[in-house]
Amino acid sequence: MTRNLVPRALACSLALALAPTTLACRPPAQQPAAQWPAAEWPVSTPEAEGLDPAAVDSLLADIDAGRYGLIDHFLLVHHGRVVADRRWDHAARYAELLAAQDDTAAHQYNYDHPAWHPFYRDTRLHTLQSVTKSVLSVAFGIAVDEGHLPGVESPAWPYLRAYQPDTSDPRRTAATLEDFLTMRSGIEWAAPGQTYDDETHPTVVLEASDEWIAYAAGRPMAEDPGTRFDYNDGVSVLLGKIVREATGARMDEWAAERLFRPIGIDEHYWKITPDGEADTEGGLTWRPTTWPGSATSCCAAAGGTAGRSSRKPGCAPPRPPSSPTPATATSGGSPSTATASPSSSPPTATAASSSTSPPSTT
Repeated sequence: MTRNLVPRALACSLALALAPTTLACRPPAQQPAAQWPAAEWPVSTPEAEGLDPAAVDSLLADIDAGRYGLIDHFLLVHHGRVVADRRWDHAARYAELLAAQDDTAAHQYNYDHPAWHPFYRDTRLHTLQSVTKSVLSVAFGIAVDEGHLPGVESPAWPYLRAYQPDTSDPRRTAATLEDFLTMRSGIEWAAPGQTYDDETHPTVVLEASDEWIAYAAGRPMAEDPGTRFDYNDGVSVLLGKIVREATGARMDEWAAERLFRPIGIDEHYWKITPDGEADTEGGLTWRPTTWPGSATSCCAAAGGTAGRSSRKPGCAPPRPPSSPTPATATSGGSPSTATASPSSSPPTATAASSSTSPPSTT
């Protein structure tokens, strides 16, 4: 198994991330009011929204030339309007890349198989890869806000006591939910410079395992928690399990009910691991047009307080879900056929305190 697709899988996010910082803004005579879509994003032009059209054209030309790898879809939304929307079909190239690999089987962790990456099974659902972690963080915050989890300063490991972590190490017992959320868990993971092409990389071992939670929970401590950022896919897996322990709902089900449906995301697919948990380190797929609405939702949620919805200035107003069709939340099934409408209503604020206590350490 290889992860050579990772640069391609992040194509959407790369294009979206580059766009706002690459394009020169020209303040229009009168700032247009931000629009919010009903079923579709309204369409405009760069000029009308105060962007330099030459900069947009230059960026698209660079993508055409392959400067950023295999970009699948570039979508630029400004003031709530689509000002650039281009797709590229790399199906033939993806088939060539698969043929060159030792593993050509169609399984969900073969990152070179076009049945799974970058699009899910001939749909327009594009892998988010590690951007899944950002969605996890929002869903985690909702669990805090609703009182299922205490404040992030609470200890993390009591939620994982079923996996019998070595709590004789005081560094482990000192780790908080905040340490996990900020990738400062102190858990040993990849060596400096170790890539995903190395079969001994802990993430590669994790994805080949039948027991993801047990593997991540069994990793030794390497340093004091809260002291150093160390990117760790296993910690994201553990956070998903912590939400399940606290809420009783698997992460894909929790996110569908508390995050996706309220903001109108009706079409997505979330990988399920062999041990029956949602893959919260990189297993979420959705349409590129879902990105702008979800980003605004995060903006809205970030400005709230416990028990009430709150919007930050510039965030889009809430609206009801576009369809009652339930979101897809099962492994191996087909995604919902409902049209996803990227939109945002802050479900509840994410920064809140609660008197809920974590389970005791055994």
